[in-house]
Amino acid sequence: DAVWTYHKFLPYNGGVGAYFPPSANTSGIADYAFAAQLAQLTQYKALFEGFQERMWRRYSAVLMWKSQSPWPALRGALYDSYLAPTGGYYGVRAALSRQ
Repeated sequence: DAVWTYHKFLPYNGGVGAYFPPSANTSGIADYAFAAQLAQLTQYKALFEGFQERMWRRYSAVLMWKSQSPWPALRGALYDSYLAPTGGYYGVRAALSRQ
């Protein structure tokens, strides 16, 4: 699809269906966007919990590259192009609040 190609969507292991199983039953764009936010929350929460687990043993800092997307996107940013927090932001916040 030309839209996914333009926005450089790079799927991991199976494309979009790998993120949202057929049982997700998204009935429209709002449901799909909500499911994308949940997937992003889960991914970033797991990522930062893993970093936090090894902090001070393997490294002493984490640099989050590309914390903002320059155009509307469903993944890869902590806040969107309108500066509103995404699911990734809330995942990182939840992971780092357990100190």
